[in-house]
Amino acid sequence: MNARRELYELVSCIVNDEIRQFTLDMLEAAPVVFWTEKASKNHHPKDERGPQGNLIHTVRVIKLARIMASGCPLDQIVVDVITSAASLHDTGRHGLYGLDEHTVSNHPFLVRELARSKGLTCPYIADILTLIERHMGKWGDPEYFPEVTPSAILHLADMVSANAEKVWGTEKMEEISWAGDIPFKDQGMDEDKMSLFEELAEDNEYWKSALKFVKQVSSRKLSSLTDNQRGWLQDIIASLTVELNRKTAREVFEEQ
Repeated sequence: MNARRELYELVSCIVNDEIRQFTLDMLEAAPVVFWTEKASKNHHPKDERGPQGNLIHTVRVIKLARIMASGCPLDQIVVDVITSAASLHDTGRHGLYGLDEHTVSNHPFLVRELARSKGLTCPYIADILTLIERHMGKWGDPEYFPEVTPSAILHLADMVSANAEKVWGTEKMEEISWAGDIPFKDQGMDEDKMSLFEELAEDNEYWKSALKFVKQVSSRKLSSLTDNQRGWLQDIIASLTVELNRKTAREVFEEQ
């Protein structure tokens, strides 16, 4: 699943209609670089320091925030506010107009400016903006340190660790094989193809069989597979490439 789609799916989890619509409107108003640029040159994982890194970072923050919120006795409206704030917290990272190359130090406060400039609001905007403006911790202005008990820190850290796959994904594509003992990248696979593979397998018997086969051989050495089995792996990759190209072409056509 690509990060942009995943972000919108997470926003769709907001139950309150007004908060959800406000969040969607703010995302549409965000500078283009929110969707395309890196999160930072430092202090972020490698993939968040590359193309779409800010978007990848945002998706992970939402997931983490929702996991931690689920471990606290919070009303649904509060969870919605947290989800909205997590979705929007870095929309001003590269400045109000997205013209700065590096992270702007006061970017938490630019979200308020963005909302004001676009005339966007909702009944809970004050709560959402307050969370955003405090998200930088000691780097904020003024300084802000959240009050969290040691027991809560341990509880939430344990809970997030147990849910790590939901945040980071199950594997690092460049290191783990999808079939046999050959890395993803050397088999012509990537995240988009794997996501499409799972989608296709939901309601198509061929793709269901293909996915079942891949899971069966995923722990085996490639050299132990028969010629027919290795041939099917190659056919699956080729077919996924064709399907992904078709899907991309449809999406481009629909956007025009």
